Parts: sequence; C-alpha cells; structure tokens
Amino acid sequence: MTLGKSHYHQSVVSAFNYSKEFAGFINGLKEDKINVAAHSLGNLVVGAAVHDNDINKIDNYFAVNAAVLLEAYGDVAIADGMLNVHPVM
Repeated sequence: MTLGKSHYHQSVVSAFNYSKEFAGFINGLKEDKINVAAHSLGNLVVGAAVHDNDINKIDNYFAVNAAVLLEAYGDVAIADGMLNVHPVM
C-alpha cells in the first residue's frame, strides 16, 4: 500500500466525519471544564467539533503540531512566547 496525497485527503474527510462523534463524547462528560490536547489532524477533529457543535466546556486547548492553520480559528491574539520561530539558516 502506498501512502500519499489520497491518504491525507481521506484522513481530512475522516476527521470532519468524526468531529460530531467527538463533540458528543465531550458534551457527555460530567465535568464542567476540561483540557484538550490534539496532535496533527486531531486538531481538525477538535476544531470542527467546537465550530459545528455547542461545546463550551473546553478550558484549555493545546494544538500540538497542528495540521490546521492558526487563521482557521479566527482572530487569534498571539501571546509573547506562544510561538517559537527559528530563523532559517
């Protein structure tokens, strides 16, 4: 099996499809506030779940190596030290 562009694009479709189930899981938790960490396309799952559903219990969200542009989250204020930018050599 060869993994390539079609594999990535199918993963994007799967992430959008899974976001509703993820939202149901999050909304079903008994805690009032939670922390969420996601990696890579998992951030697409979280972002779509928050955007498309009524999720208001996420207190902190950690996007690790996100495969989603920061601008996709709307107007975002960047705090000092939030992004580490290394100059290209």
